Parts: sequence; C-alpha cells; structure tokens
Amino acid sequence: MSQLKRHVGETPVSSSLPTHSDDVMGGKEPERILDRTTVKRGNNVVTKVLVKWKHQLIEDATREFFFDLKKYPDFNP
Repeated sequence: MSQLKRHVGETPVSSSLPTHSDDVMGGKEPERILDRTTVKRGNNVVTKVLVKWKHQLIEDATREFFFDLKKYPDFNP
C-alpha cells in the first residue's frame, strides 16, 4: 500500500507561450558572414562560411555550408 496521499485541488495551467522562438538550429539566427571558403565535397566544390550568430560572441562563430543558410529566409548575406 502506498503512503502517498491523493492531492485534491486545482492544477495551474499556463495559457501563454514563450516570447522568443527557437529555430531548428537551437535558437541560433545568423547575423553576418565573417569568412568564405570553398571545399570539395565528393565530386562537388561547395562554399562554407564562417557565421557570426545573433546574441552570441564572435568567438562562437561556426563554419556552415552556405546552402544551409537557406533555412533563414530573412537572412540576406
């Protein structure tokens, strides 16, 4: 027999959503491109860019494939 007691009362329910939106990159949004380079990927040559993300330090910039930035329609490099 359980020693837990049944709780009787109202459960608070929140009807508001968070005010910020997180995108598929974990909340990241590109701010600007710091550098470009081309790399060979299979038989293709593609562009990789060093991306400075909004609300992050420049030291946290990451290299991304340029075509992956199409996920951000409001970003115009």
